[in-house]
Amino acid sequence: MLMATEWVTLVRHVRTTNGDQYLCHACKGSWHSQNKAAVTANGLQTARLVRCRVPVDGLTAEVASALGALAPGDKVVRGVVTVPDGKTFAALGREHEAATLVDKHDNTRGRFPHYYLEGVS
Repeated sequence: MLMATEWVTLVRHVRTTNGDQYLCHACKGSWHSQNKAAVTANGLQTARLVRCRVPVDGLTAEVASALGALAPGDKVVRGVVTVPDGKTFAALGREHEAATLVDKHDNTRGRFPHYYLEGVS
């Protein structure tokens, strides 16, 4: 896939009986962010929309499995990070360019197989 030159970290939040775990998987992908605004009855509403594409070619089985398991509420971070606890997970958007996953599209069939991730920050 063209322009998949950025390092991105997929951060999965997994709830277990022993507490919460935060699984981080770094891979190459593309990163594009855009500011969106709308005027509503409550005033001006703004958000930053993030689009990230991760090509399937060359991924390890562990990262491919993590991509398949990503769910809304997980995070995508530009760069390589580690997340040891919930406090760090909550602060990702303040300390790094990060987005909370809203939707994931499986575009693994076709000429340029990839996952397309959409998030907001």
